[in-house]
Amino acid sequence: MDIFQCVPNVSASDPELLEEMAGACGEFARVHDYSCDSDHNRSVITMTGAAEELLPALVQLARLCLENIDLNSHKGVHPRIGALDVVPVVPLFDTSMESAVELSYDIGEAVSSLGIPVYFYEESAHNRAYRYLENIRRGGFEWLRDHPGERPPDLGEGLHPTAGACVIGAREPLIAFNVNLDTRDTEIAKTIASEIRSRRKKKDKRFEGVKALGLFLRSSGTVQVSTNITRPHKTGVFPVYDYIRQRAEELGCSVKGSELIGVIAEDISARIVKDALRLEAFDTGRIIRKAK
Repeated sequence: MDIFQCVPNVSASDPELLEEMAGACGEFARVHDYSCDSDHNRSVITMTGAAEELLPALVQLARLCLENIDLNSHKGVHPRIGALDVVPVVPLFDTSMESAVELSYDIGEAVSSLGIPVYFYEESAHNRAYRYLENIRRGGFEWLRDHPGERPPDLGEGLHPTAGACVIGAREPLIAFNVNLDTRDTEIAKTIASEIRSRRKKKDKRFEGVKALGLFLRSSGTVQVSTNITRPHKTGVFPVYDYIRQRAEELGCSVKGSELIGVIAEDISARIVKDALRLEAFDTGRIIRKAK
């Protein structure tokens, strides 16, 4: 049986609504984790299952987004174009990427049937310009609303007046990793994020597949370097953290804390420990697991 991970990103940060959404998804698929952030005004749900489990879970989620979220009044530091903003589909274990692409198209058809336009990205992209998420979301919901027809979706027409559009696609696993800095100076976070992007473009192996943004977190009065590590088996989490820490100190501040969004694989967590402590010959075989 093919098994997939889906990590829908929702443009809301209401804990009660998130509980309702996670509960609705959990009626069909296995929900592993869910969290929300008021500064990003965003929630992330991590679930796994077979296609026949995930499809109805995402339809229920899309309906709840339609009923409860109006992007015209949505404010947050994270880029977004939809109430149900992004639905990544990740093949697990021996499941093929082709199967993940097929599931993404089925999800897209189901979401589109609710009146929400759909863009396909990453491995599911029909349009080469839409392969990268940032190309679809550039300018956000407001830009798409104000420029009708200039960036047409793959399914549907225009934007839903309150729910916007949804981006769906099959991709490899990634790690959403954020580092919060003990300063109110957003330019420091933006400078570090820009350096990471520049180094990635220059083929610096420490930052292969790393996307980064500098953001201000109003709730805590600090700033954040928000990253997606899209090639986690090539690019370590700790080297990214260590670079941000080093540059922050050089620019006159320090790291307040960091966070991982969603779940990570066991071998990735072992690598973080190994890199941070410079352990030699350390692997997951040396981790004791509690029997379930």
